[in-house]
Amino acid sequence: MNRMGVITICAEEFQYDSQDEEKYIISRLASRQEGNIIENLDLAEAVRQSIDAAGEFLEIMDNSNQVGYSTDDEMEYIIKKTGLNSSFVELLIWYKMCYEMELDMYQYVGESCLECGGSQLFEKEIPMEDYGTKIVCRECGTEMVIDETDELEKMEQFEEKRSKELAVLYDENLALIRDFDTFVKFVDSNNPLLSKKKQELGKKEAFTLNSLLNFKREVDAPNYRQEQYYCLHLLFQLSLAGGLYRKVIDESEKMYLQRTELLDSFEQLNAYEKYVFLLETYWCKYDFANIFSHSLPYDVYLLRNFLITIAQSEPGKRIENNPEVKDKYIDRCFSNYFEIILHLSYFGMCTFEFVKEATNRYEDRIRAFTPTKFGQKISYILITEGMEYFKHAKYFHNLNHTLTKKENEPTNTLTFYQIISEIFPYGAVIKTVLDTLKKK
Repeated sequence: MNRMGVITICAEEFQYDSQDEEKYIISRLASRQEGNIIENLDLAEAVRQSIDAAGEFLEIMDNSNQVGYSTDDEMEYIIKKTGLNSSFVELLIWYKMCYEMELDMYQYVGESCLECGGSQLFEKEIPMEDYGTKIVCRECGTEMVIDETDELEKMEQFEEKRSKELAVLYDENLALIRDFDTFVKFVDSNNPLLSKKKQELGKKEAFTLNSLLNFKREVDAPNYRQEQYYCLHLLFQLSLAGGLYRKVIDESEKMYLQRTELLDSFEQLNAYEKYVFLLETYWCKYDFANIFSHSLPYDVYLLRNFLITIAQSEPGKRIENNPEVKDKYIDRCFSNYFEIILHLSYFGMCTFEFVKEATNRYEDRIRAFTPTKFGQKISYILITEGMEYFKHAKYFHNLNHTLTKKENEPTNTLTFYQIISEIFPYGAVIKTVLDTLKKK
């Protein structure tokens, strides 16, 4: 929470009701949808203890005549004094600052309003954005932000520039989102029936929809089952696992997909938030037993080690199946487990080359894959921060945790979408599908 150019008025100069402050912080914390942050806490007592500890910290700093200290120093003191987890304390300090910003305790000096030239500039909270602040002119209401060069910039100009930067940096990794939007449009427009035996799209419907996708399988006729269109089949499974569609049977005993309230919420997200939701669905809810007919623990083993390979590889460097990668236990990802590579490529983690002449599942289906820079970042987060969220995490006790966190390290208190959002530019991922709807 770096506040360049902001004067903090100390409590001695600006008095306010501490009870009102406590009520405000309790209300903000109680409204959080991430229950794991405040779970099993006496919220009022936790807030009181934290505020008392914060007061003690400031008193110690004043008595020691220490000129500078950071929010991290304050957090460390509160955590040590109260035993509360870091995520809770960080939010509490943020909401304490939000309360003080509402009272105009943080004034920005040294520059004038870009609209009216006024000097009454105050730091304020950006709604719905944790730890995000803006500079607001009290005289004309113009909203500004401090840019990367510590200069003021109008909020609308900043947001327009940021949107363009996001499009350039991450658009190439969002093809899966465009394909999913195409899937939704096709299903809602055509209301296709599902087969009785497999309960999936028929050959004609699958052929038509496949032809509309970016990650299409090049075929000339509707001779393939849905599961043989690899991206389409993944989209179908994710739509069900994420609760965006449900299978229903009408009065004539015909089965089809019906959209849910969750899909309405999903469609309100931006492309980056949609990506994180689909990745969360794949990682936390997708049942790999549906696609792998062999030993599930071994499939999980391959997936994890393939992610480690991407995380430790040089982006853009082509990797073939050879004795060196066999030592990393990913050799079968090139043959009968090749869908692992396909799925991760759809999420933008790598690209791949097919072996067109392969005749059976035991021969290599993938000639080579190439990790992307985006894939390197996201793979590292999945194997260091995301393992505890994985649907099949129970199998990991048998695995070699070379790169992943040790078992005795603290459990992550953040949600999955929060840890994944860190790889995107600041502010790109703020919302997810409503937790209140997930519980219905």
